[in-house]
Amino acid sequence: GLELLNMVLCKSLEKKFKELHRKINYVWRLVDLYQPYLFFYGVFDDTNTEKLQKLLPATGMETEIFYFDPKIIDWDDYFVYTHIPGLVKYVFK
Repeated sequence: GLELLNMVLCKSLEKKFKELHRKINYVWRLVDLYQPYLFFYGVFDDTNTEKLQKLLPATGMETEIFYFDPKIIDWDDYFVYTHIPGLVKYVFK
């Protein structure tokens, strides 16, 4: 619709049209990128991981080496310093 209006007005909206077109393409790229994750209905079972964690001695080298608790992940830090820079570097070039 904006392209037709731009033609009627003798291309006076060309700059605005290009800017909106670029933004719409950007959003579509994000939708294509995240679609598999947004509509994923899988279930992750970590029962064996929890059993292994409980079998490790309370004090020992194994506990420190194999400590894996996803609850301690700082998700804000991950998205700001890892995920978004990765998108910019590898996806949006």
